[in-house]
Amino acid sequence: MSLAISISLRAEPIRRLTGRRVWIVAAGALVLLVAAGIGVSRTPLFAARDILVRGGAHVPDARIVQLAGISPGTSVLWLDEAAAERRLEAEPWIARAEVVGEFPSTVRISVTERTSVAVATDGLRSSLMAGDGTSLGTGERDPAIPLIRLSASGSVDGPAPGPVGAARALGAMAPGLRDRIDRVLVRLDGTLEIRLEDGLLVRFGTPSEFQEKARAIRRMLAWAHEQGERILRLTVTTPRAPAAILAP
Repeated sequence: MSLAISISLRAEPIRRLTGRRVWIVAAGALVLLVAAGIGVSRTPLFAARDILVRGGAHVPDARIVQLAGISPGTSVLWLDEAAAERRLEAEPWIARAEVVGEFPSTVRISVTERTSVAVATDGLRSSLMAGDGTSLGTGERDPAIPLIRLSASGSVDGPAPGPVGAARALGAMAPGLRDRIDRVLVRLDGTLEIRLEDGLLVRFGTPSEFQEKARAIRRMLAWAHEQGERILRLTVTTPRAPAAILAP
């Protein structure tokens, strides 16, 4: 009986020691494997050699790659795709970006660019505007797109309104309607007046309910065409109840 107890008491520390050694060896092996993996991941094996860009028009491919922060030495394994997309979407012309790393050495970049719908001017400076109100930078008057005319001075209530609301109003319109517009006047009170190429004046009102007002304009123009009438002035400040003044 005493012999059995003595053997058991001596064996238990041996088992505990053996278990500790196993864990120590396993942990050491894991550290070595991780270190080896990190070392391999930093080798030229995973360096980006094929950087493929799609969708750029106003922004050159080389500029897109630069904005994404990717170079031939970038590791595809460690590429932060979300960060690269954020950097690209900070460029005004780029509305959306997608960056995908493909092992072992390919990066694919796809961008969707904004489209200019107008050029805004206050008489001193001009800026191309996208349909979501984003300023795309300086630009000359293009007769193919409408002009947004800004008031040159502020009102008693503060600075003159900017072109964002007018650009969004144009962006809400179908291309067929937008192509008929010559200019948009941004008044000092922030309301909009739209002049079509045939001289029709549209009182748009506040820059709001863009889709509803665009549909009201389109419906009224279609009605006038079907009836053989000519609208001189159209008011869509309340888009559910537009009002028109017809030519005699």
